[in-house]
Parts: sequence; C-alpha cells; structure tokens
Amino acid sequence: MATNNATQGDDTFTNTAGSDTFNGLQGTDTVLYSGYSYVDGMVTVNDTGNLKTTVDIDGIVDNLKWVEWLQFDNGKYDVANRTFTPNPQVVSVVATGLLLVSLTPSLGVILEPEVEHGTQAVCTGVQA
Repeated sequence: MATNNATQGDDTFTNTAGSDTFNGLQGTDTVLYSGYSYVDGMVTVNDTGNLKTTVDIDGIVDNLKWVEWLQFDNGKYDVANRTFTPNPQVVSVVATGLLLVSLTPSLGVILEPEVEHGTQAVCTGVQA
C-alpha cells in the first residue's frame, strides 16, 4: 500500500493499480481515477470531520483524508457535499433546409438560425 502525503497547498494525486493512502493536508486536493468511471467504484465518506473517505474499485481500496475532489473519466465527485457532477457532453445538430432549433435549457443555448433552402447548417451546443 502506497502512502501519499500532500503539501500545504493544492495537490493532485494519481491512484495506482494497488491500494493507496492519500493525505491531502491543507489546500484543495484531488485524486485522479484515470481509466475509471464513477459507477465503477463505491465511494464512502465517514463523518469524522476530516473528509475521511474510502474508494473501493474492484476490491482495491484507497483510503483518503483531507481530499476534496475525486476525478473520474466521466466526471468529478465533491467529497464534502457527496455529489457527483458528470462531464459536459457535446450535442450536435446537422440539418438541411429551413432550420429552427430550440435546445433544452439544460444545454444552456437556444439556437434558431434561419437557413436558406438547399444549404447546410451545423449547430453545436454543450450539454451540462
């Protein structure tokens, strides 16, 4: 089991193939779970006042303390608030002819371009 201690500032750690211990100390600290989706693991936050957290992915258990963020391939987990925010997804619309597009409010954009008949338009928005 590898033990990783942070500095007094903001730190980013990368998990290994084995079990790890991460101590974030002060600052805003993040552990990267590259190659893993949030649904691949089980995140348990203990109410001990120091953000003591256990991450179990396929039986490999990491123990964390004072780590504020867990970054997975598909989004970020806020340890203090116990919330997961997925990465934005790009949504594209390609149409020919007259194009009137209204995208949902969750996309953050409403596009209503007028396109002459016979031309092609491409509209891209970012989904939250």
